[in-house]
Amino acid sequence: MAYDWPGNVRELQNVMERAMILAGGDRPADIDDLPVGMSARVTTKVSIPQGDVRFDEELEKFERQLILSTYERCDRVKARTAKALGIDRNRLRYKLKKFGIDD
Repeated sequence: MAYDWPGNVRELQNVMERAMILAGGDRPADIDDLPVGMSARVTTKVSIPQGDVRFDEELEKFERQLILSTYERCDRVKARTAKALGIDRNRLRYKLKKFGIDD
C-alpha cells in the first residue's frame, strides 16, 4: 500500500500474478516475491547487529545498502541517484566503484 505505483493497472496485475506464482500455493505472497527494484522501494530493512561490532564495517555495509537501493529505485540512472542521495555525481561514481555496484 505504501508503494507509489508508476505504471498502469495491467503492469500492476502482472507483478502481482508473478508474486503469487513465485509464492506457490503453500504460502501467501510477500515482499520477497516482488521484483528486486520494487521491493527495495517498498521497504528498507536495517538490522542492528548484536554483540561486539566494528563500527566502520557496519557503517560501510549500511552505506552500500543505501546506495544500492537508491540506485535501483532511480532505475540505475546516476544523475537521479546522486540527486536523491544529496551527493554529487563524482562522489556517487566513486562509491559505486568502491562497492562493486558500477555496471
